[in-house]
Amino acid sequence: MQNKGRYYLGLIIFVLGFFSTLAIPMVLNANLSDGVKTAISSILAIGGPEVLMILSGVIMGKDNLAALKQKIAGWLKPLAPPSYVSKARFVLGIILFSLCLLEGIIHVHWDGIINLYSDFALAYMIFWNVLFLLSLYVLGGDFFNRLIGLFIYKSQPDK
Repeated sequence: MQNKGRYYLGLIIFVLGFFSTLAIPMVLNANLSDGVKTAISSILAIGGPEVLMILSGVIMGKDNLAALKQKIAGWLKPLAPPSYVSKARFVLGIILFSLCLLEGIIHVHWDGIINLYSDFALAYMIFWNVLFLLSLYVLGGDFFNRLIGLFIYKSQPDK
């Protein structure tokens, strides 16, 4: 780290960029016209976080930004899924992944399913989204890389 003052100022702006969307409810409750509320809320939701993060990088400088990236990568590295998983873990992950895909197909093609969970629709949707993300984690990094390879035109399978 070269300059601690620039580092901490950039870090504060970086964190504010992440949390700027949390100010939207305060803006909506403010005594402002609807047009002003809409403009401020749009800036806080769409452009504000990105602009603040770029600004924090400019303020920090190259060396401080590299130090921050290294710290964040160090914290997130233990959370990364392993590249190789056992056969039992792979089978469990495929079952979870398939259940999520099957639920999505049923949800799209059967209108009556909405009546079954209308009282707890949000919890139902959150459950299936978390289960989908969990299945990707259980399947490991190798499966995730293969899944990404489906969307790359010149992707070659492993030989």
